[in-house]
Amino acid sequence: MANFPIIRDELVVNQAVQDFYNSFDGDGAVFLLARVVRFANDFPVLEIQHRPLVIIADQYIGTGGRINASGSLKPQALEDPALDGANGADARFRTAGGQTIPVSAGKDGRNGHAGRDGQPGCNVTLMCRSGIDVRIDASGTSGTRGGNAGRGGNGGDGWYGRQDDNGAVVGAYDGTHGGRGGSGGAGGNGGSGGVLTLISASPIHQPTLINDNGAGGEGGKGAVFGQDGRLCPDPIRTEENAPWRGTDGAHGVSGNAPPPAITVLPEAAYGPQMLALLDSDPVFNFANFWAPFRIAMGEYHFRQFKPEAQPDDGKGRLAAAEFKAALLLQNDNPDARRLLDMLEAGLTPVGQPRDVDVVPEFERYLSAFTDFAPLISGFFNQGLTEMLVSTQLNAIRNLAVSQKMIVQDALASVQDDLGILKREQKDAISETEWLQQQLDQVAAEIRAAMATMREEPFSVGDVLGVVAGIAEAVVAVIGAIPSAGASLVALVPAVISLTSAVMDTSDPVGKALFKSDDKDVAKIKTAYEKVDKDVKAVVAAGKAIVNFVTVIQKLDEGKTEQNAPSVELVKRGVELAHQLLLAKNQVAIGEQKRKAHEGRVGRLQQTLAFIASAEEGIEDDALIIRSTGLGAIEAALAQVDTLLSFAFFAARSLKIYTLAEPPPVAMDAGRIHPDLTRAYSDGMPDAARALVPAYQASWNQLLQVSSLQAAYLNYLRRPAHADTVRLSFTEAGTPGPFATFKRTGTLPFTMSLDALAANGRETKVRGVAVALVGARTASGVVSCQIHHGSQYLQFDADGRLDTQLLEAKYEVLVVPVTPLMLDGVDFGENTPLSAPLALSFWGRGVGGQWSLRLPAAQPHGEALDLTELRQVQVWIGYQFAEGH
Repeated sequence: MANFPIIRDELVVNQAVQDFYNSFDGDGAVFLLARVVRFANDFPVLEIQHRPLVIIADQYIGTGGRINASGSLKPQALEDPALDGANGADARFRTAGGQTIPVSAGKDGRNGHAGRDGQPGCNVTLMCRSGIDVRIDASGTSGTRGGNAGRGGNGGDGWYGRQDDNGAVVGAYDGTHGGRGGSGGAGGNGGSGGVLTLISASPIHQPTLINDNGAGGEGGKGAVFGQDGRLCPDPIRTEENAPWRGTDGAHGVSGNAPPPAITVLPEAAYGPQMLALLDSDPVFNFANFWAPFRIAMGEYHFRQFKPEAQPDDGKGRLAAAEFKAALLLQNDNPDARRLLDMLEAGLTPVGQPRDVDVVPEFERYLSAFTDFAPLISGFFNQGLTEMLVSTQLNAIRNLAVSQKMIVQDALASVQDDLGILKREQKDAISETEWLQQQLDQVAAEIRAAMATMREEPFSVGDVLGVVAGIAEAVVAVIGAIPSAGASLVALVPAVISLTSAVMDTSDPVGKALFKSDDKDVAKIKTAYEKVDKDVKAVVAAGKAIVNFVTVIQKLDEGKTEQNAPSVELVKRGVELAHQLLLAKNQVAIGEQKRKAHEGRVGRLQQTLAFIASAEEGIEDDALIIRSTGLGAIEAALAQVDTLLSFAFFAARSLKIYTLAEPPPVAMDAGRIHPDLTRAYSDGMPDAARALVPAYQASWNQLLQVSSLQAAYLNYLRRPAHADTVRLSFTEAGTPGPFATFKRTGTLPFTMSLDALAANGRETKVRGVAVALVGARTASGVVSCQIHHGSQYLQFDADGRLDTQLLEAKYEVLVVPVTPLMLDGVDFGENTPLSAPLALSFWGRGVGGQWSLRLPAAQPHGEALDLTELRQVQVWIGYQFAEGH
């Protein structure tokens, strides 16, 4: 246990913690680090005897328990008084001539023994942001009383003698002095109370902090002198020239600990103080131990976070709090920053946007999942088994070799994915540049048509105006995008935030078009609160929150036969603006995905470094064995995110294709609470026994994809029909768009749901056919692109308008220069399609903004002549279910 703290998310103080403390053999204090520290209900006292204790927690809960760090726990804390001094022996005598003659004085009494010093209390530091029922006793014990002195021995009596026949005195002898009385023993000094420090970020109600100093012991009593014998020679002792007794022992000195220090710190000072405390160990800075654990806790919550959950389970806030705590401990930790950014950007733990756009190839993703799952499951179960049985050095080395193969495969896969992401990011940047060009062109067209728009009425609700009023507002929004005056709300991508300056000069009808809706504001606040992100930067005074779907609806509602062409142009500007903001957000998300994959590369490389140390030589040590065992599980989990991506893509396919919310994918599959793995690493009793069922239960979540399969098959059982909408653009019928196409090579058009089958529900694209009738090329065909905007519209099964915000998609088509014929166009049978055709926007809502575009040059430089172009045909095949 040398110099390792206990680290938990929730640390329950019980006998296991007591045993950890008792067996700790590090150089400094025992550290307990946790988000929550609480006493077990059946564990009343944590006894602290021989070394200081430091507890750092976000929340401390006493639960009636207390910390006893008083000196009374120490084995030296004896209350028996010191031994008394021995009495001095009386004078010795000899016998001569029938008389007893003293030959010595009385012996001095022995001094009393000094009292035992009291034992000091242990130092205890508790640092918590909040706490309740804090009870700590670190009192010192009192010194014991000094021993009483021994009395002096009595002297012998003298004799006057007798007169002989001559009158002379014969036979006389002097008496002897009595022995001195001993001095009393000094009282023991009182033990100082332990230094108690309580630091918090908010006042703690009535903490009980006791660190009384032990009192000094009373001195022993001095003893009386022995009695002088008769006829003792001078000097005769008197009160003036000699004491009659030994001195009393000195009283012991009381302990001198300072009173408990209670400090409430502001947040700005709390963090630095905590870092200083964590760096007070003589060997390690424990911030470097705690930060990785809090990141692990954050990722655990992140993987369980479901933004759509009602009611909110708080997992997003917990994840954010853990990542922020890690950044407080290590402000440059790239993993904590990356994961927090991913959480706040609305990404999943595997680095995908939660609303990621995928071609809805459900069966392909599910097949990849089911093909790959048994292999990874086998790795996992092997690692779990070997982790528990490996106790021999050779077995550990063999396990490390198998781990190395798994991790190397995972590393190669992630590095390949990273290369793909970098190419995708380059394409995403090119897309934003192209959209900006298109948007600039539309803005110029709007400005050119402004004179006509000023004569065309338009209203938003009760606000009356002209089309020019909304057109000017749209142009202002377009102009604000490069300077971030208009920005996408990442967690609610249908919504943008506009600074007040964008709308300041707008006409009332323009302001009404972009007016904030309280429902959108509430939705944003909820989304940001779920990830503990400050929403003030988005929803602030002077900012408008605008839902693009609502703006499009307002434009459609205000469209009349008179203003329709102008409104369609303005609408195209709105949709292109939203597409550009979505594309810019995709670039930002791409950066997050790149960082996520780089983070996985870093973790896998660290795992390989550990395995390399195992191959070079692992000591036969319990801690190393446990770490290697956990590494076996981590090696298997290195591939799990790939498996989870397949399951997630299958779920997204289900959502895009069926419009229904799919069963959730367990992003925490294979992961268990970090408290369990930490307890196992610490060698806590029964930790391995708890680890196995927890891992097995978590892993089983990964294999439960049958609910996705069932939902998909149920959807396919419903009857479906097929139809084709046939659009024709000519100089006579649609002069504006037709002329624009001949001049610019771009033909924008809106597919209204009104143009589709009556009562049609879930109108999904099956295919597109195009003809440029009258165009001339040497080959008799023309290469072009058919684009669908980012809003895919259809009515759901209940007849409600469903608008999916997905990536704008396009396909390259090779089209004829002769009219389309029914026999030559095939969009499939009248049955529900279970797999996509070649079209990238297959299976999506047919409604929305479309455009036909000619590339800058035909393949191989083939010449294209549109002089004789008479008609542009666009046929869109779709399937639908009948409404009621």
